[in-house]
Amino acid sequence: MDTLSSDIVKNTYVLNTIQKIKFEDSIENKILMAKTLLTNTDIIKSENALCQFENETWYHEENSLNKFLEYKKKSSSFYRGVDCDASILCIVMYVLLSDELELNNIVYQDNNKQKYELQSSIGKFRGDTLTSALHSLKLYLGSLWKRIDNNPLLQKQDRYRQFYNLFNEIATTGIPKVPQENTDWISYCHQNCDIIWNAMDIKAKNFLKNYNMFGNYMCIPGNTYQISQNRSTSFNTARSNYGEWDTVDTLLIKIYAYYQYSNDTYLKSIFTNKKDELTKETLNWLENFKDWSDFINKNALQPFVDKTTLTPICLKTGNPIKANEIENYDAIPKNYDEFLLFFKEVSERIKARNECIFDKIFSNPK
Repeated sequence: MDTLSSDIVKNTYVLNTIQKIKFEDSIENKILMAKTLLTNTDIIKSENALCQFENETWYHEENSLNKFLEYKKKSSSFYRGVDCDASILCIVMYVLLSDELELNNIVYQDNNKQKYELQSSIGKFRGDTLTSALHSLKLYLGSLWKRIDNNPLLQKQDRYRQFYNLFNEIATTGIPKVPQENTDWISYCHQNCDIIWNAMDIKAKNFLKNYNMFGNYMCIPGNTYQISQNRSTSFNTARSNYGEWDTVDTLLIKIYAYYQYSNDTYLKSIFTNKKDELTKETLNWLENFKDWSDFINKNALQPFVDKTTLTPICLKTGNPIKANEIENYDAIPKNYDEFLLFFKEVSERIKARNECIFDKIFSNPK
């Protein structure tokens, strides 16, 4: 069988199995089918976690911005109610990476049959996206707009001019302002996603293509804490500062500093609310690892740290984060060139982590 035919057979098997998981009623059967996919195919390296929710049309969609914005829309008619980091494939992957967690620890999350969590004797765990895309995408598009605004030659090129005309100005936050009243940012950009996609740099496009790959998801503490009558928080939401701190280097440098200096103040600085409760939960989680090296190895996070020193890598420079930068570390790029390097680093390191996860699962089968 030639390579093309082999790939078609493999992809057909993967997609057929995913469809069976989607329509299976038994959680036990879902778990077993997910385990079979993860341990008998290269889905971790060749597919992304969003594929488990898609039909043929969305699976073959080449405009990753269109797919991403549809996924993020609250009113999405297709991806509504789903979340990759809490999906059955990702949750099973977390178990396969863990020495302590077992497949029978997997349960539905808040009775939601599209989201899952782990409940075990060592605690409750959920999934988290290591580096989120929305905030950095907004800021990147703002920097791209400014670049065109300052270059009349770019304004004469159709792909840049069409994008430039979508927005009238950039907000003080650096994000392009939506010109239409009563239209939110995601919906407006989704309506014009072909124009925006055409203007985007290849490194930004690759970032969105790789964003939903398995290497961008990790198992984290999963308890929720009430803030007010209608509002709660968790490790996942409190670490992101509403998406503004939601990068893997921001998270890892604080955990690294805790191990390095035996000071839980660094852990507390991860969170924007419920700091004491979440720091205590994080400490309980970290007790399951011998040290920083063990934390990196068990979570297959090697691509995000320096090979020699195991210091977390700054994604907007590609270099290890310096000791004097830890306390006030700012991961977000500040200009167009930094965004391109950031997207390149994130994309390549997610793909490299796919390989690490694949190797760890196949070398230590459960």
